[in-house]
Amino acid sequence: MYNDYGSVKRDKDEGNLNSINFPEFQSPSESTLSKQEDQEQLAKTELMYLAEYERQKLEELHSRRVEAFIACHGSV
Repeated sequence: MYNDYGSVKRDKDEGNLNSINFPEFQSPSESTLSKQEDQEQLAKTELMYLAEYERQKLEELHSRRVEAFIACHGSV
């Protein structure tokens, strides 16, 4: 997700698929250029939120697994 966030313009210029191209990140109306730019920025903001959420959950899971390992096997 972080990669897609950083490559929105390049992917658009090169015709590559990016996470923000999926319907979940699109609004029903994108009629003007400034509106499209606003929608793109909104999609990037939502993508970054999801990337940060995913990272937080992975870090929490990792911490719990380390704690469980230590509880079963002693310190690392």
